[in-house]
Amino acid sequence: MTMKSFLPGFSFVIFYFLIGIKRVCCGDKCGQLSVNTHNTTEGKPVIFHFVVSLGKNVTWQKKLGSVFKNLEGEKYHLAFDGSRTTHSLSILETKHEDTGEYRVNCGSTVSNSIYLNIVYSKPSVPVFSNVEAHEYCTPRTCIVAIVNKLETIECTVKGGSRDMTLNLLKNNMKLTNTNQTHKQIYSITHFYIRYSFIPSQTDTDIKFTCTVKDASQLVQSSTSVVMYIIVPPNKIEVNVHEVIEGEEGEVQCIAMNGRPPLKSDMSIGSKSETYTKTKNTTKPGNLYDIITWTTRSFTRDDNQKKILCCSNIGGKICGDTKINVLFKPKLIKVVEVFKQNKDNGDTNITLKFSVEESNPKSSIVISGVKHIEQSWVDDKIEQQNKTYGWTYTSIQSFIFTRHDNSREIKCEVKNEGFPDLRLNVEYTLDITYYPIVTISEKEQKTVYVGDDVDLTCNVDSNPPSTLSWQNQTGIIKEIFGEKTIKLYLTNVSTDHSKTYSCKARNGIGGIVSRNITLIVKDPSERQENEAIKPSAEASFALVIGPIIGCILVIIIAVIVALIVLKKRQNKTPNKRNIHEINIEERNENLHPTGNDPTHNNIATSSGNADATEQPEYACVIPKKDRRKFPAMKETNDADNKNNERGDNLVYADLDLAEYPDLAAKRPLVTLHEQTEYVSIDFSKTGAAAIADSSGDNN
Repeated sequence: MTMKSFLPGFSFVIFYFLIGIKRVCCGDKCGQLSVNTHNTTEGKPVIFHFVVSLGKNVTWQKKLGSVFKNLEGEKYHLAFDGSRTTHSLSILETKHEDTGEYRVNCGSTVSNSIYLNIVYSKPSVPVFSNVEAHEYCTPRTCIVAIVNKLETIECTVKGGSRDMTLNLLKNNMKLTNTNQTHKQIYSITHFYIRYSFIPSQTDTDIKFTCTVKDASQLVQSSTSVVMYIIVPPNKIEVNVHEVIEGEEGEVQCIAMNGRPPLKSDMSIGSKSETYTKTKNTTKPGNLYDIITWTTRSFTRDDNQKKILCCSNIGGKICGDTKINVLFKPKLIKVVEVFKQNKDNGDTNITLKFSVEESNPKSSIVISGVKHIEQSWVDDKIEQQNKTYGWTYTSIQSFIFTRHDNSREIKCEVKNEGFPDLRLNVEYTLDITYYPIVTISEKEQKTVYVGDDVDLTCNVDSNPPSTLSWQNQTGIIKEIFGEKTIKLYLTNVSTDHSKTYSCKARNGIGGIVSRNITLIVKDPSERQENEAIKPSAEASFALVIGPIIGCILVIIIAVIVALIVLKKRQNKTPNKRNIHEINIEERNENLHPTGNDPTHNNIATSSGNADATEQPEYACVIPKKDRRKFPAMKETNDADNKNNERGDNLVYADLDLAEYPDLAAKRPLVTLHEQTEYVSIDFSKTGAAAIADSSGDNN
């Protein structure tokens, strides 16, 4: 290498070396950097200012480790003037991480550096999240939780150093199963502690406490909050009694076993009820039966509307029912749907009875048709869509005669929901028929010259008839619309001796009565007839006298006979009377004490006295059979009491052979002959002993 080639390179190195010595020794910088504060706390703003003599673009830098790095990010706000001689760097929300050394790079030179110190802020008072105002909390703010639903308790502290400690207590007991985190929000460190659990129905009056302690800053604080646990009701019961249209009724919504006691929402049909009241019943475990109720009147249009009740305690739970509104029928109608009327009045009528809708169902009772033949009945009950009431229709056919014309048929409505209901309709029959005439006079009537004659004709018809009396010469008298027509003939003469008849006609037909022949005689014939015939009054007296006499004789005879019979019944019999013993044959049966057959031939005696006063024998055994049935010994009363089967029966020893003709049927006993009496106990046979007039024992 020659000297000539070495000199240019050496000269270049010397040049830059001298420049560097000048910067170090002389302090040549690209500009002057300043800051508004060198020490501050997190969250406060910091502004750097840089002034350069010659306007140019600059780069802001921060020392990271041992090397300066260009500043980038939204948190740094850069500004400069128009000549680019004044530049600024703003950090609006500082944080501890912003602590460090800052400078400006002008390209070939750099500015002086400034050290910025950001210290932690003091921790704030702990704050619980999800705290809300609630009327049933004590105090008014609390954490609201729902039973059996996961709930997270969160406590937050803003600021503080890394040495800060957070704790969470439940009813003054420290919780260990907590979770702690932190994050930067607007350059402030937020510290969190969380606790999750599922509250039960028995968890009441729970208090949570959050404590914070920062040893480096000598800060310690705490805060507490109460948890109110909502218990949704387990059932919504809707109660509404049957209400009568136009009357007030009460509707109740009962949210059972819930907490807190909040009013339920109520709607009837599609309309919400806004004017409701509430009352509560306290239950064990701080629970309530919450009754929401309203009183209002109802119409038939409300019948069967749905009543919906919903509780919003811890969610939405609903219950519903339908209201039953009782309402009366307002109208009943009867319509004639068919009528077949014959000329003689025999009529077949079909009537339709209609009862307006009601709740409950109505029925009808028809009166005025007793003993009337009924040919057909069709009843129909239908429910209406609008009111859900019931209409009742009955179509009934009857067969009537002319005698039923103007008969009133009454239909009355019955309803079990309204026992005092008074609703009815009446229908009057209009049966048409041709005239029926009746006259009471005999076919031949005899009068005398100068007498007055009265003839009467009655008519039954519908529609009304034209009535007339007529004879061979023509119509004598005629009227219309009356039921009776009378013909008066005064001071009759022989010219009135004619044949008279009554005629009736209406729109259906006409009829002529039977003839009455009037015979007018001379008055002299009247005197002869009266001399020959007794008067009617005298004839009646002649007949009635003997009849009354016969009746009196019969009455007297009956009274005398009754008196004689009564005296005979009361007369006491004596021994000299002859008594008859009647023997009634009986079939064989078992003797009370064994299996031997006996003949229960009941012997009764009768005489002139009452038969009930004569001796009666339980049985009579023929003499040939006595060996088979020996008479028992007489027993005393004491033995009889112990003998429950009647074994103390004593047989009477009667010899009937003396009267062979009467022995089989009616043996006679003569009482004046020597008689041997035996003692018979009839306690088991039902016969009664009698005492005779001499005092002997039977």
